[in-house]
Amino acid sequence: MLFRSTGWIEVTFPRPRALAAVRLLNAHNRWANDMATRQFRIEAFARDRPAGTFTGDFSTFESEPVWLRVPFTAAGVTRVRVTVESVHRAGGGLAEIDFE
Repeated sequence: MLFRSTGWIEVTFPRPRALAAVRLLNAHNRWANDMATRQFRIEAFARDRPAGTFTGDFSTFESEPVWLRVPFTAAGVTRVRVTVESVHRAGGGLAEIDFE
């Protein structure tokens, strides 16, 4: 892992589905308390076509993991990519991603 680096994760669904929201649990480094995502981008795709995009942030660094619910309406979604665009302190990441 490179400190202060960005990255992405992509989730592919076994069949197309509708989305109402995406929930993100920010990364948390319990021992050093020095890592969390700041800005992120969510992109949904219906096969190879864009189905929606959202850019947001965890505006403050929290000492405990924080869930963020992002309303995100899209139909026929086959994959979702979440990109960490900037970080708090030494690095970032996501502990969990949930789809509603």
